[in-house]
Amino acid sequence: MPTYDFPQDLRDAQLALHQTRAAYEQYATTLPWSAEPLPGWESEKQPHTGFRSGKADSPGYTKERATRSRTEEVDAQ
Repeated sequence: MPTYDFPQDLRDAQLALHQTRAAYEQYATTLPWSAEPLPGWESEKQPHTGFRSGKADSPGYTKERATRSRTEEVDAQ
């Protein structure tokens, strides 16, 4: 399999993109489940398991909070 010598600035840019994308994904896990404030819910018991799915209340979030990391990712590209 051939190998290629990529310019260092391209390699640095790719690394910055991967780091920014990873930071964005980590940040996204901290956001509430809904962008708008919504009440939580709980489903009925599932047959045979008794499992109940549900979500806690969502306080929502502002557009600025959601787009901050995404903007950094796009800028890194």
